[in-house]
Amino acid sequence: MLQNEGAVEFYSDIIKISNHKIEKGCQIFDAEIRGKLYKNIKLNKIGRAHLLNYTLALAGVLDVCGDIKNIEVSEPLPYRMELVNDSTIIDTSHNGASFNNFLQSIKSMGWNDIVLYITILEGKELSDIADVFAEYKDIINRIEFFEFESGKKSNAEGLYELVKNCVPSLYHKDISEIILDKERKKAFSGSFYSIPQIMGLLPHIRLSL
Repeated sequence: MLQNEGAVEFYSDIIKISNHKIEKGCQIFDAEIRGKLYKNIKLNKIGRAHLLNYTLALAGVLDVCGDIKNIEVSEPLPYRMELVNDSTIIDTSHNGASFNNFLQSIKSMGWNDIVLYITILEGKELSDIADVFAEYKDIINRIEFFEFESGKKSNAEGLYELVKNCVPSLYHKDISEIILDKERKKAFSGSFYSIPQIMGLLPHIRLSL
């Protein structure tokens, strides 16, 4: 039985990915699955986690159906590595593993010197997330941590305290204090519950629903 372990390099005995590229908000790649090559697969999401999950699911479908033609995935998954314009990504990473996939995806796109706008809900394992930010500090200009109002309590300050000595960081007691960087590429992440307030900072952007 195949198992999705998320952080593995990949299931090289079952799935091999080649000719991978990201363009116009899509991943395009070839996949050899159990020895059979499928070329120019188009996946209309840009996250590494989408690539892992989709190709694993595809391998399972092929086990059942035997073959598939004209492979394309176009159904959007809102707020999962959503490229909302040429310089802004919104994601809902919330733990160390998902933040690792988030930042690895951004790095694979060739983005660097980025500004991250990050929040996190209380009760999350902050040290794991802080370790991920330290690992990817070479592509980060700075991180701006922010609290937000919702039915859940955020703890951005706790994460800020762990990160501030290894990655340039700012802390905002409320998302309304943020002044968006207009020069650099930027990404928002940390909680699904913060999306409505993030959209208040990006009034001209419409996300997939």
